[in-house]
Amino acid sequence: MKKENQNLKEKMQSINEKNSELERKVDVLENNLQTSIKQGNNLEKKLKDTITMHDNLEQYSKKFNLEIHGIPEQESENAEGIVLDLAKCLHINLEPEDIDTAHRMKKGNMRPRLIIVRFTNFYSMNRLYRDRKKLRKVNVGRFIEGADRVYINENLTALRSELFEKVRDKKDHRNWRIRTLDGTIFVKTGPSSCSVIQIKCEADLTKLN
Repeated sequence: MKKENQNLKEKMQSINEKNSELERKVDVLENNLQTSIKQGNNLEKKLKDTITMHDNLEQYSKKFNLEIHGIPEQESENAEGIVLDLAKCLHINLEPEDIDTAHRMKKGNMRPRLIIVRFTNFYSMNRLYRDRKKLRKVNVGRFIEGADRVYINENLTALRSELFEKVRDKKDHRNWRIRTLDGTIFVKTGPSSCSVIQIKCEADLTKLN
């Protein structure tokens, strides 16, 4: 009996030692897992920061750009001349030297394709963008053949364009006013200045609930 008891004690001691060793290994694995999670979170944050920085730089490069929608496409058209004619509609004195380049968007299934115009200075770009609302009351067809519903937008990056579409989808039939200023999206949900919400990322969409 004493011998059996001794054997049992030795087996229990061996089991306890193995359990202790397993617990130590589990602790090491848990620490490694937490370290990996922390490193993953840091990498994810760095990636998001890099994407944001790149998007900000890309938007800044579009600072002098505008998009013109709704101009019918004509064979051998002069995009720069179309922009100048549009400025005349709004009684804006825009000169050829105010335009760096103007061209149709090369890709996309929408017709007519939008015109992207890059200005040589912010002042000229801002005058046209600032007065874009007057297009609702102007007969653009008098100046540009076939033009009917024409509107002007800022030239947003792909990320911001996608975010802008999500804001519009969320608007649905609500009486919200959506606009962009220097590439940033603003939503006015009510009459007071406190009801203006700035949308910089998808997480900001929760503010519109």
